[in-house]
Amino acid sequence: MLFSRVLQGLGASVEYTTASQFMLEHEPGSRRRNYLAGLMNATCPVGSLLGSAVSFVLIITMPASAFESWGWRIPFPLAIPIAAVGFYIRNKLDETPEFEEMKRQIAAAEAKQAPLKDAVRLYWRDMLKAIGLGAGQRIGSYTIQAYFVTALITAGFPTSLALLASMLTYAVGPLPSVRGGVLADRYGARLPLLVGYGLFVALTVPTFMAIDSESIVLAAIAVVVFTIINNLVAAPLNITYVLSFPPEVRSSAAALNFDIGTSLIGSTAGLVAVWPHDLTGDDISFGWYMTAACVVSILDALFALPASVDYREPDWSKAPLAMRKPSLESSS
Repeated sequence: MLFSRVLQGLGASVEYTTASQFMLEHEPGSRRRNYLAGLMNATCPVGSLLGSAVSFVLIITMPASAFESWGWRIPFPLAIPIAAVGFYIRNKLDETPEFEEMKRQIAAAEAKQAPLKDAVRLYWRDMLKAIGLGAGQRIGSYTIQAYFVTALITAGFPTSLALLASMLTYAVGPLPSVRGGVLADRYGARLPLLVGYGLFVALTVPTFMAIDSESIVLAAIAVVVFTIINNLVAAPLNITYVLSFPPEVRSSAAALNFDIGTSLIGSTAGLVAVWPHDLTGDDISFGWYMTAACVVSILDALFALPASVDYREPDWSKAPLAMRKPSLESSS
């Protein structure tokens, strides 16, 4: 089970960054790229909402013993057709113009490519910047996806109500994702990042205090507000994960920095949350942990925001091939 879960996480991370890259390379230089990135991120909660809805229906219609014994497996085979749909879509899509130009230049130069090696050797600093910028949101995403339901049940709320609150977060997630992208396109990426992470610093601990309260209404409101903030910063983060790197290493570097941030910072959130809960009996201490991560992301946004995120030309002087924008223009 653990091995399968690790493979699933790796696959999801690579899919996410590759989809962002494919979309953004079809819109080179677009002034609406944050909107597009937010739109792509807005589709993610839809799948989670459908999965939670299926689980919710099973929980309220099946005997508890049957669900715990075999009913929880039902959603997994229902997801198998998605693989066939994905395979069909991939066979019908054309590569991006930027990727095709990169292949042409590599063939002309007879250069041997080692994208993973070049990504680590030349762009490890950019990866660290991207990881730090997304630290708070990575923890927030895993808190929404995995921990809130457990925390609500542990706090004494019925499983059905906890799952319903989780479904509510997926329902409200798309709108702030798109709105955050619009704000980033209009005012620059730094604004939604600072606003979003600033709100997290102010409201994360109160969110966990609300979960430990006896009011499902108060807990649900806190969880929804938390979700809105988390999705507000998603669009400029997508841009950072992908466009911080040149085309010849972009897929490897984007997937690697996203996987590292997700694995070391995001996916460990549940483990980190359980440990202080066992020591203190509440979730507030985990709130302080996430608050500290958001402070790191704020400092990153203030002092280390990559040039690619706010429409400035990045410095690709260390690129293994001279395939930056000027050379592309001269070749055409």
